[in-house]
Amino acid sequence: MTVRLASGSQLVRKLRRGIRSKAAPPPDPSAPLPATPRDRREAIWAQLAPQLAAIGVSTARAGPSIGAAAAVAASQLSGLHQALLRAAATRPDLHAHLYRENRGARPVRLASLSLTDLEKADWLAVGSSWELSEYRIGLDGYLTVLIVEHDPQRSRLLARHGRAGRVDWTGLLAGPERGEPVTATAVGAAAPHAAAPIDVVYTWVDSTDPEWREQHARHSGELESHNVSANNRERYVDRDELRHSLRSVWMFAPFVRHIYLVTAGQRPHWLRSHPKITVVSHREIFPEQSVLPTFNSHAIEACLHRIPGLSENFLYFNDDVFLGRETTEADFFTRAGLAKVRLSQSAFVYQGTPEQGAIPTDWAAYNSISLVERDFSMSFDRRLLHVPLPLHKSVLEEIDERYPDEVGRTRAARLRSTSDIAIPSMFGQYYAIASRRAVEWPHRPHDYVYLNTGRAHAPRRYEKIMTRHPMFFCLNATRYEDIDLGEQATRIGEFLTTVFPVAAPWENDD
Repeated sequence: MTVRLASGSQLVRKLRRGIRSKAAPPPDPSAPLPATPRDRREAIWAQLAPQLAAIGVSTARAGPSIGAAAAVAASQLSGLHQALLRAAATRPDLHAHLYRENRGARPVRLASLSLTDLEKADWLAVGSSWELSEYRIGLDGYLTVLIVEHDPQRSRLLARHGRAGRVDWTGLLAGPERGEPVTATAVGAAAPHAAAPIDVVYTWVDSTDPEWREQHARHSGELESHNVSANNRERYVDRDELRHSLRSVWMFAPFVRHIYLVTAGQRPHWLRSHPKITVVSHREIFPEQSVLPTFNSHAIEACLHRIPGLSENFLYFNDDVFLGRETTEADFFTRAGLAKVRLSQSAFVYQGTPEQGAIPTDWAAYNSISLVERDFSMSFDRRLLHVPLPLHKSVLEEIDERYPDEVGRTRAARLRSTSDIAIPSMFGQYYAIASRRAVEWPHRPHDYVYLNTGRAHAPRRYEKIMTRHPMFFCLNATRYEDIDLGEQATRIGEFLTTVFPVAAPWENDD
């Protein structure tokens, strides 16, 4: 049966969500604001901070990440009010959302903001909406300003908003006498996360490359212990997922230091040279060149920790995995730097030896949990979610040294094999938990949507992504063809260009 999806334009008309776009520093105060959330917040702060300093208002920042805020002492609200009105004079599109504890927001045009409004508020968010087509960026692009007061009993400067990311501002705003605000602007540098710096790694193949296709055709007959589904065409269809997954990282993971793209000596035609991205060839990371070329993602993944310059802590993305809203380091690593492993609630690892004809991931899961059970007496019965995977390079190096035979067999298999272990996506995660370098992180509603692009229910899943704004979503192609491959590619393209419509800074002009 073939099912036709609703067109991209129909989905767009039905559903609205926040969307972020390409950022550029504004040349003057009245220039358009950037549209990635972090850059937008920083642009507003860059405009407001000099006004506050000129008036003599004491301010501090908790950092640029989402949820971070600026703070102003309640005793200086008159100065804050003046600065906000000055900002509104050069940028009349700015608004303020005024909040009181346990109450909703009250939006007002910044030019109409009164001092009484400020005095009644516990905190406010300053910014403006940005629309592209039928989408808009909302409060995640606004700068949060906390109002802090001197608590004489505690001798502390505390935010009125008791559930703010930072409540005690004494160290950043207090003067010589504790609790007394200084008169000059103070900028507080946020302490780096324990896992920082964090890089991102992608693996990718250009299946349209004639040389790659010729090599694949020549080696695909070497099936022997390889599973037939390891050679299925869905695994190699390029539907421009990588371009849009990278856009999601640019928009929603501003903490990422660097991105490594691992390929078979290929380069996407749309990717220009950029200091944020390094293209890495298989030849740079495989210790044995004789096993190349390879068409086995498990083999490639077994070499990721060998990428030159890779940070100790990194995120591994498949190109069909996307961020759906802004993230921080804390979404992937604990404050102590442990990786957060997200196990599926519904995808099971089958117990016992897989049956004849089982798919390659069944064998990889079986091999992985067998090793963990043998060496740690710990059993796992759930697969991992298709999300960005947090990894420690040192853990992967340890696996390489501790299991040379298993890793070596995996690297030597040109196609997915029944002897493979899937290191980053299975074994490495289970091993990290068992060796106490990672923790199981509970699944939260609306954080994740999995969409099989060939299943009949795909249209409903597209709508779910657009209405729920999950932190992560995956558009996975398998052997299901309720929707034919051509139709899948068309609808995926429409969906992705609607959700991520603006080019990242490393893209060529098409």
